[in-house]
Amino acid sequence: MEFSSKVPSQWTFIGDDQTYLIVPNLRNVLTGFDSDKPVVLGKVRDTSNLFSWLFPLSNFKKISVRGGVVLSNSAIDRLSACKGFFFARASDYALYDCSEEYDVQIVDPFDEDALRLFNDLPPKQIIAPDSKLFRSRPTIGEKCSDHAVSFGQLSEKDMRVLEYGMSLKVFGRGGLCCLVATVPLICLIARSPDFRI
Repeated sequence: MEFSSKVPSQWTFIGDDQTYLIVPNLRNVLTGFDSDKPVVLGKVRDTSNLFSWLFPLSNFKKISVRGGVVLSNSAIDRLSACKGFFFARASDYALYDCSEEYDVQIVDPFDEDALRLFNDLPPKQIIAPDSKLFRSRPTIGEKCSDHAVSFGQLSEKDMRVLEYGMSLKVFGRGGLCCLVATVPLICLIARSPDFRI
């Protein structure tokens, strides 16, 4: 208890053991939200397919827990009243449905370049997707946001590389410069042909 904060937490982050959280970027994102209002932040995916036409009353949207989810305290209070569904479903779908049912605002934040802040894939899969042998044309990687909050599905080695990139110090004419939350640098490292983990 001696190390606990005097002020109770206003936000709760949920992820798994393969989720990497960039805390300074999360703090910057949360400054734009009121912690007293029920808000859920995370990557929203629409998994509509043929079944969505056959069952139009079913919801095929989910909040990806693999990419991390942030909940305000009032959102947790409202979502704790959700008792479940007739059919057992994954927590990703249940979180979305309960949030809609109990009037909790669902936010999938993007940066000024329309790039996702919550990612359920590691940077190297976002930038350089695995090449397929029988593709008619080569796949083109996407971009990482400079202000990314989280990455999912990371191995322990990937996390160490990200942590190393976050703590790099640059020496030059201007003296010592610390790079804090340098996701673009991590993306450049992952894009490098010599990058191997």
